[in-house]
Amino acid sequence: MDMVKDLLRRSTSATCGIMEREIVVDSNKVDEVKRRLKSKGFVIVGTSEPGRKTRKIWFIRAGGF
Repeated sequence: MDMVKDLLRRSTSATCGIMEREIVVDSNKVDEVKRRLKSKGFVIVGTSEPGRKTRKIWFIRAGGF
């Protein structure tokens, strides 16, 4: 299965934006996940603070604002 499709399946609606999604990933995979989402047309809205085992990534489809 395509990794981005799996990420979308695992993601949930974010609290702060109607079109925004969020996903929790291992801290050491944040850069890879952001790169893959961007390559498929998503815009990274933000990430949670570093320093924990996992981090959240908030994203939206480009043009979805």
